[in-house]
Amino acid sequence: MSNIDQRFIKQAALGNMFEIAISELAVARSSDSFVTEYAKEMVNEHKLSLEELRNVAEGKGITLPDQLPTFMLNSVTRLSNLRGDAFDSAFQQVQNSAHSGASMKFKAEIQNGNDEDVKAYTVKALPLVELHFRLLTNKQTMMGPTKMQNNG
Repeated sequence: MSNIDQRFIKQAALGNMFEIAISELAVARSSDSFVTEYAKEMVNEHKLSLEELRNVAEGKGITLPDQLPTFMLNSVTRLSNLRGDAFDSAFQQVQNSAHSGASMKFKAEIQNGNDEDVKAYTVKALPLVELHFRLLTNKQTMMGPTKMQNNG
């Protein structure tokens, strides 16, 4: 397996782990109905994605990271120190950045990766990454519009 594919698998695993961590935090801390519902969906979606990625990695003999790197932990800590509207706003900004960055990495893997199993995971997951970004942008959850959309 190429270094490109190995690096992508590890980055995608960290991305899923990061999404789960910050989304679990949002479920526990947010008072905004959109943020809470969106975060619940992100926890579920990214746990499924991580499990699927874990299966691909195990089949290739690749060990996934078991903890977040410092820069991601710092972001989780920064979010955990916020409350109310400041938390909700920062969570959405982090989600926006994470999903737009993931989209670019997934597209690069599709173009430059060599391993068919890794590319198959990526081709399947990219539409979900893009959906998560659109849902965030439109203030919607997979179940449809929320009160936040009507609140501005």
